[in-house]
Amino acid sequence: MAEDTFQGTTGTDDSDIKTIRIPAIGSLLYRGTAASKDQRFVNGFFDVFKNSLTEKLSFYFNKRWGLTQTSGRQPTGGAATARGCYSWNGILYSVYGTKIYSNSTDLGVTLTSSTGLCGFAETRSGAGTRYLGINDGIKLFLISTTDVVTTVTTNYPTPNTRDLQYMDGYFFVLRNNGIHYHCTVDDPVTWDVTKFLTAQMYTADIDKAGIGIARLANYLVQFSDKHTQLFFDNANAAGSALSNYEQAVSQIGCASTDSIEQQEDRVIWVSNLGKHGYGVHMLSEAGGVKDVATPAIKRILQAEGTSISTCVALTVHQGGHTLYVLNLDGANRTFVYDYTSDLWVEWEAAAGGAKWPIVASCQHLNQLIVQHATNGWLYVMSPTIYQDDSVNFTVLMRFARVDFDTNQYKFQKSFDVICDIQASTTNVSFQYSNDDWVTLSTARTLDMSLSRVFATNLGMFRRRSVQLSYTGNNPFRVEAIEFRVKLGA
Repeated sequence: MAEDTFQGTTGTDDSDIKTIRIPAIGSLLYRGTAASKDQRFVNGFFDVFKNSLTEKLSFYFNKRWGLTQTSGRQPTGGAATARGCYSWNGILYSVYGTKIYSNSTDLGVTLTSSTGLCGFAETRSGAGTRYLGINDGIKLFLISTTDVVTTVTTNYPTPNTRDLQYMDGYFFVLRNNGIHYHCTVDDPVTWDVTKFLTAQMYTADIDKAGIGIARLANYLVQFSDKHTQLFFDNANAAGSALSNYEQAVSQIGCASTDSIEQQEDRVIWVSNLGKHGYGVHMLSEAGGVKDVATPAIKRILQAEGTSISTCVALTVHQGGHTLYVLNLDGANRTFVYDYTSDLWVEWEAAAGGAKWPIVASCQHLNQLIVQHATNGWLYVMSPTIYQDDSVNFTVLMRFARVDFDTNQYKFQKSFDVICDIQASTTNVSFQYSNDDWVTLSTARTLDMSLSRVFATNLGMFRRRSVQLSYTGNNPFRVEAIEFRVKLGA
């Protein structure tokens, strides 16, 4: 929204020109599912700063971080489907097609299938034998501190959702029928068929009673397609060690196993709301269950249809931001939720017009490592690189249509971009549309090396939308845009 509007009568000279500033922040405002209209922010993230003395807020839209291939930790095989990565014992482990790699070394085991993200969990440091566990839905692979792999199949519950959670000395897995199992305490090699519990406080569709599991503090969170149920460690002598936490049940289901992400004290997922469609819900100890999806995001999720079950999410923790990154197969788009600003943006592949091709992440040796969906390669997400694997990607800022509270003609004297000065040959491109993006103006290049980044001779309009795009391998930060306009007679 603009910070000012026209008041009073019109004039015949330039004394009544008004300068109206619009901050570089806002929600995605899609009226449907098309990306060609309405307010849109692509390949960036918002910073919000508050002056502790004046309490004034400052807003910035920044170009997102880029990707560069890892060194010495890349799998040595050819391209294969990404299935997850994990940092443990100073080593970067990754699953890549049917293979498990320790840094760049193939550990010599073959997984049951070649698709689907795997679950990772590690035993506590005080366990008699420490393991990193990897679950492919059929087998459990236990990696020792010397990279010896033990394959567990005896009494191991299958098929399961590929999830693997650790809590209070136990590894937990979930079968599709809604029953979760755990191993013997501190011994993930040994599984007892009597150590199970069923989530059944609400009914669920056949084969969708068990969608996924996560951990929130000292609770195991279990999802069906129609509800969410929590369990706590009750140290039961027989059967499962867990008991149901009845007060915490909710009739909010889960649409996709791979949409479930846990980060510190929060669990977030693509939710199934039955006749109310799909959303994105977040569960925390402090705030309970919160719906974080905007109406625009919900419309796009609803349009996924059956593809909603294949959506994949990952967590990006970088530069003081924690982001939930959601890849949608049907729309071929990526939507990113920022826990801090409570706002969504979009990210795209470097080639543009397609989802960001990353499906897994982990922190390793003070770097954020991410894994490419189709080739399985590992990348460092760098705060100083603004390309993806040496390829430029484009930042787009499209602002909502403005009329400054009147449909009279406005004459635009100038347009300014309030941004950082760059010593760069790659400048920002500016376009506008007066007819809801049916047609758009010829692109103008604005020089970002100047103290004032602006355009003039912009004609007249009743309602106008503007957009900026930038493709350089440099930082790009915009604080606001300014219209200098005069109301027509």
